[in-house]
Amino acid sequence: LGPPSAEDTPNVRDLRSQLFGVLGLYGKDPEVLKQATQIADKYLDDPSSVDPTLAHTALAVAARGGDAALFDKLQHVYETSADPGMKETALRLLAEFVDPALQQRALELAVSNKVRNQDAAIQFSIALQTSGTRDQAWSFIKSHWDQVHAQLTTEMGAYMVAATGSFCSTE
Repeated sequence: LGPPSAEDTPNVRDLRSQLFGVLGLYGKDPEVLKQATQIADKYLDDPSSVDPTLAHTALAVAARGGDAALFDKLQHVYETSADPGMKETALRLLAEFVDPALQQRALELAVSNKVRNQDAAIQFSIALQTSGTRDQAWSFIKSHWDQVHAQLTTEMGAYMVAATGSFCSTE
């Protein structure tokens, strides 16, 4: 597919993004992981500088293996951006970090007064549905139940309950 080009059709952009995601999220290709971090940083500095189709995938790949600097940058975007779409994207990505210390920060943010109730339930759902964060999220929810429960509305609580189905096993 080559690097992104102004002549790319929407189908080529989408295919590139999907392939990039597979190679980064599942294949853990070192070059793709490196590129994901570069693309994510560039996009967060100037969203118009990167094709949004590839940028969103790169952000997801970068967040999954991301470091504290990327986490801090995404949290800053969530807390300060005037663009509701960027705020939501940044918040959702915080739940994707698999580093235990960063996942803990994401979970604590979800029960803070910085996150709306409806968004907190989605944050917990994302963490519960991601294999690399599931166990830590479940432990956090159980040990912080009063704080978690205080964040849930009836409708949004259903999202979290549904997310627990993703880690059912024979045992």
